[in-house]
Amino acid sequence: MTEKSVSEELFSAIGMKDLTDEQKAALFLQMLDLIQTRVIAEITDKATESQREELEAVINDGQPADEMQAYLDKNFPEYPEIFENESRKLREELIIKFSK
Repeated sequence: MTEKSVSEELFSAIGMKDLTDEQKAALFLQMLDLIQTRVIAEITDKATESQREELEAVINDGQPADEMQAYLDKNFPEYPEIFENESRKLREELIIKFSK
């Protein structure tokens, strides 16, 4: 399943399939930002002090997304699983919130 089909399915599930493409893109970016924030928080909780310091330095350096991704993949092998879990949690939260 592609990212676009996943996002379209999500917007349909939360009753927002009629948003413009621009609105969907903006909302999708907000969702990704929230997921990343949650993932970083979880990783930080599990990291050693030195890993936390290094991660903070990487974040504060404002590295490009692909470099940040490579860093996370290398230093936190559980990153993809955490990202997937947080994505699923947010999806479920949104469906519950918007299906009322």
